Amino acid sequence: MSALVHLNVRRSGAGRCLQAHLPRGEPAIMQATGHCPHLSAPAQTVRLIRRFTDPLAIDA
Repeated sequence: MSALVHLNVRRSGAGRCLQAHLPRGEPAIMQATGHCPHLSAPAQTVRLIRRFTDPLAIDA
């Protein structure tokens, strides 16, 4: 696990900006590396996206 796990993103300038513009956003610490989590940890990326989007699904 990276040392970045200990970084409190909510307190950083970027974290505050994201929280202000994405009020329903949820921070998540991933096992992914680099700037392309969908490539380095695709299953975890999909799981986190679905955790956020599934409650938004509308029954047809």
